[in-house]
Amino acid sequence: MSDVTVMNRARRAGAVLGTRMARHERMLWAALVVLVVSVQWPALKGFYYRAADVAPPPSSIKWRTDLASALLETQRTDKAVLVDFSADWCPPCIVMKHDVWPDDAVENTVSQSFLRSATHRCLS
Repeated sequence: MSDVTVMNRARRAGAVLGTRMARHERMLWAALVVLVVSVQWPALKGFYYRAADVAPPPSSIKWRTDLASALLETQRTDKAVLVDFSADWCPPCIVMKHDVWPDDAVENTVSQSFLRSATHRCLS
């Protein structure tokens, strides 16, 4: 077998190996993109809600703004205080307002288990 034939076979084997590697690399990148999107989904939804100016559905949870009075009342009622730290610019907070707080199961649990919940709205 001549040196040229050996080199041609090596090139073809390398090309096949390179094609397989490129295919696996593409699959790896696709899996990485899917993972990042799934982990960042709440933030992406929040950006969408804010960009589209979608109003959140009404929630029956009555949020308080006076944490001190809620803490005093919790001593009398023996219920825990739920504090919602939120901001208008925060994408996950926006998702909470749209998807979590209006949910019937969440509303029932918060109303029954917590002291009418207290909230602190961060605007900065």
